[in-house]
Amino acid sequence: MPSFHPPIRPVARQPGQQSQPAEPLGWMQQLAAQDDLLLWVTAALGVLMPGVIYIVYHKVHAAYMRYATRKEATRLAEEKAKEALAIFYTRGMRETRVSKEGESVEEIPHSEWRIAERRARQLEEFMGEEKPMMRAIEDLRLDEFGKYIGFAIFLVECTDTGHAQESYEWFLDWLETVAADKKERKKLQTGEMKYAILGMSSDGKIMLNRAAETLSKRLRILGASSVVPDRNFDKECEGYDPEELFRVWAEDLFLAIDRYGIEEEDEYEDEEETEEEVDVSEGESEGEMVNDPIDEGMRRRNV
Repeated sequence: MPSFHPPIRPVARQPGQQSQPAEPLGWMQQLAAQDDLLLWVTAALGVLMPGVIYIVYHKVHAAYMRYATRKEATRLAEEKAKEALAIFYTRGMRETRVSKEGESVEEIPHSEWRIAERRARQLEEFMGEEKPMMRAIEDLRLDEFGKYIGFAIFLVECTDTGHAQESYEWFLDWLETVAADKKERKKLQTGEMKYAILGMSSDGKIMLNRAAETLSKRLRILGASSVVPDRNFDKECEGYDPEELFRVWAEDLFLAIDRYGIEEEDEYEDEEETEEEVDVSEGESEGEMVNDPIDEGMRRRNV
């Protein structure tokens, strides 16, 4: 059975009984009991806080401006790298001139340039003052190529059977090896690259350039995207002037590169897309079939 506990009540002081004296307050308690302390604290905060806030804001703002400046510089450098243009060409099986100690290297005359190198020099001339980066695939530095994120134009000369020449076959093998290795593939920045490939041969009679097709497939595996469809110059050159056909291809290529970003203008792109859709619909309605690649290039260039 639970027990009952009466409530605790304060003991009443008996008449004549003196109360115990209160303990003296410390100086902190005495100071806190006065209203002047609150006034002094409020005044001190009112004077000091604006200065503290200004100092904090000044430091934080300066740190943010340094961060924003670095970020903007990085962004501009990345945009410049993406707008870069490089021409990669195959030098082929020409004789190399090796200098002996103390002797100067004899310059290779233009007459000894093979077809891909001659076309690469033509593209360089087409660009005028905006000189692209020129690299022979045979002499390519893989670390430099792996960091390249701009526009890449590949001019690939194949053998009489359409396969890759021995002078640059190692490059295709390297692309295949990197594509199969996940860790190595992550180290490359090839996924940012935009490319165009033009295959050709010395005799101009190769209908299937397997070397150019292999290069395109392996670049796509690494994440690169094509600016224009891959072209086999030998196949399209039948019955046409090679120089005129190459000039049309180059102008179409530069127009496509402009649309991707070197001189990007959003309004221009929207207008071009609209005009292309109108041209396609008009061509289909009239039933026109144009098979001349030079005429097609002229029409695309005049859009």
